[in-house]
Amino acid sequence: PIHWLRSLVSKTLALGGWVERCQAGTLLSSPADLSELFNPSVFLNALRQESARRLNLPINSLEFISHWGPSSGLSKAKCPVTIEGLTIEGALFDGHKLVECSRDSPSNSPISICSVAGYLLDRVLVKTTSWRHLFITTV
Repeated sequence: PIHWLRSLVSKTLALGGWVERCQAGTLLSSPADLSELFNPSVFLNALRQESARRLNLPINSLEFISHWGPSSGLSKAKCPVTIEGLTIEGALFDGHKLVECSRDSPSNSPISICSVAGYLLDRVLVKTTSWRHLFITTV
């Protein structure tokens, strides 16, 4: 229970920073730390909706594209966002690919920043992940 309470307090305090950045209009100018959110899927769904609005397309015609690194890798996207605070369980990520864990590897390990954006389905050349296949768990 103490880990859960610490997480609750930490996320509650972090939301104040999100509100300040949102009011200043700088929310997406720096990487968004999804570990600070209670339900990160709500943020990603809002990103999906905003991408659809900016592209003037229905939501279900968009595909979720990810790029490991800063959002400059998604320069043609209307609403790219760089996210951090991601962890992976059962594998390690070396910045380019998944690597098998060793016996003494931690159960959860942090992974590098990732940029995400919504693209029109028929314009996607390399599809990495679909919106409907992105699974996020929170502590």
